[in-house]
Amino acid sequence: MTDRPAVSVVVPVFSPGPYLRPLLDCLDRQITPEDGFEALFVDDGSTDTTPDLLKRWSAPRPWAHVIPLARSGWPSRPRNVGLERARGEFVFFVDHDDWLAHDALARMTAFARAHGSDGQWRTIAGSYEVAVGRSAEDFVLKGQAQVAGRLFGR
Repeated sequence: MTDRPAVSVVVPVFSPGPYLRPLLDCLDRQITPEDGFEALFVDDGSTDTTPDLLKRWSAPRPWAHVIPLARSGWPSRPRNVGLERARGEFVFFVDHDDWLAHDALARMTAFARAHGSDGQWRTIAGSYEVAVGRSAEDFVLKGQAQVAGRLFGR
């Protein structure tokens, strides 16, 4: 295992309430990809109990980090801060109300390495848009529930 994780999971958060817990639980259940992963929770000035929850949850997990910000009100600010802090070979953006199959990070890492991805993944769960790496921009799949199901365990 190297000092650089295989994947940096960037999670922008703002007062998600109970919707954050399923993501925390699925990160705990991840089959770790070779070289591990880190989770970066970028809190855009939450006004609920999110800062306390993330502080308690991340404390015993050396791969979990909380980055508090003053409220910006812009969804791109927490993502950009997370991207700046990410150390992973790959960066995966996840919303606070998403969840991942137990082997999602390991499978996406293997897929990205096998196909020469350049390092970013994104998903839009509602439309099942999937892209692996900027080099895959011409390989964006829309409306393909079966493909999203294979990649994300849905």
